[in-house]
Amino acid sequence: MVLELWLQNDDGFDVIEQLAALPEKPRVLALTRRCDPVAMHRAREGRLAGLVWKTPAAPEQLGAALAALRTGGTYFRPEVRAEMARVRAASDAFFKIISPKEQELLPLLGRGRTDEEVARRLGREPCTVKRHRLTIQEKLGLRREELPLWAMLMGFVPLMLPAPPCLVGECGRQA
Repeated sequence: MVLELWLQNDDGFDVIEQLAALPEKPRVLALTRRCDPVAMHRAREGRLAGLVWKTPAAPEQLGAALAALRTGGTYFRPEVRAEMARVRAASDAFFKIISPKEQELLPLLGRGRTDEEVARRLGREPCTVKRHRLTIQEKLGLRREELPLWAMLMGFVPLMLPAPPCLVGECGRQA
C-alpha cells in the first residue's frame, strides 16, 4: 500500500497504526513531502516498509521501492536514512525531551485546543492535561501561544499549507 503522510483530516502514521491492527497487515510505503522531525522519528520507530520523498526522482524511486517491497525488503534511500539518523542523534530531539505521554497531547495542543478540550478528547482530567502542557512548555522554554507553531514546525500538526518538498540542507538532499 502506498500512503501520503500528510492527510487532510488525519495523520498518516495514525492510519498506519490502524492498518497494523488488521488481520492481514499491509506493508506500507510512504510517498510524501514530509521530512519533519516527527515524521523521521515515527518512520524509524514505526511500521513503515519504506519512504520515498516527493521529488523529481520519485517516479524512479517508487518503482525501485515497490520492487523491494514485493520481495519482502524495505526501501529507505541513503538520504532518508541519513535524515532519520540526524534526527535521532540531535541532542535537542523532541523525543529526548518530551515524554511519550506529553507527545500524545501535542497534536491537539498544536491545534490550539484548550486543556479541557484535550482532556475530553483523550479521556483525561483537565488538571492532568494542564500539568503536562505546563511541563512541555517548561522543557521547551515556550509560552502557551508559541506551542502551536512549535508543534507545526516539528510535524505534530500539519502545516496550514501543503508541505513543500524539503530544501537543500533540510533533509540532506536536493528538492
